[in-house]
Amino acid sequence: MSEKCLDCGDTLDALTDELPNLAGVTPLFVWDFWDLPLSGICKYRDETLFFTIARDPEDGTPPQYAVYRLPMEQAEYFVLEKAEFERLVGTSWSYAEDQPFRRIGGWSDRSDWHSFYDRPKCFKLEDELKRDTAELIGNFSWGPPTHT
Repeated sequence: MSEKCLDCGDTLDALTDELPNLAGVTPLFVWDFWDLPLSGICKYRDETLFFTIARDPEDGTPPQYAVYRLPMEQAEYFVLEKAEFERLVGTSWSYAEDQPFRRIGGWSDRSDWHSFYDRPKCFKLEDELKRDTAELIGNFSWGPPTHT
């Protein structure tokens, strides 16, 4: 599932191995999901950032995610899209900021929920994360920290 870097040809999971592990990342919203979260919005040190899967879970290890900083215009767009999704569709893909990795859950009772999907989209997260303007800053493993 890991994509290749267009500049150097390395896979995303190889690139994230060279980046710092960002302990304390808090997911806020899952943008794309297929058996597990694939991409979304997260917080790290009070900054809104974005993540995409870099490595699938293997032998009981949690999935690994690459974390990106997007330009302000795109970042603001996705934060507004999250708010619109929560308003129209619900909080089924939202996570509690004060309780990391705890899904809020719940669907909207609105009859116009489909209007979220009918609106034209200015940006697609998966496309924006592949652009030169997306800064790859680190990685994290999905799940709350474990204490040994």
